[in-house]
Amino acid sequence: MTSTDFDFSLNDNNVDQERPLLYLWEVFDGSGCLLHSYVGKAIRGSGRPLRHYRRNVRNLLQNKPYRKGKADKYRLSHHALAEATKNGHKIVLTLLRNVEETTLSAAERQEIMIRKPDLNRI
Repeated sequence: MTSTDFDFSLNDNNVDQERPLLYLWEVFDGSGCLLHSYVGKAIRGSGRPLRHYRRNVRNLLQNKPYRKGKADKYRLSHHALAEATKNGHKIVLTLLRNVEETTLSAAERQEIMIRKPDLNRI
């Protein structure tokens, strides 16, 4: 594995990956201590956390722009996951649960309040 290979463990919790869901990124150091966490939502299912993050972290590690015309728009979570990749830390993506589309934002806010992830801006 090279320092630009974004590798992570997936805990899918038997969540329906085609429906709106909440997810959790966690970064652990070599002794298993939690360094960073981020709670997110995905209206179209698991594509965002599974594919979009992989692309964004890989591009960041390769010094590529976030998007055309938005070169510096990587979020704090992308930077933390890229740094974890460079340092060989353990990265875990957990699909927390499915949520109805109409309550997705409220459910995300509630999960953030409960977990207090350091990478979410509240």
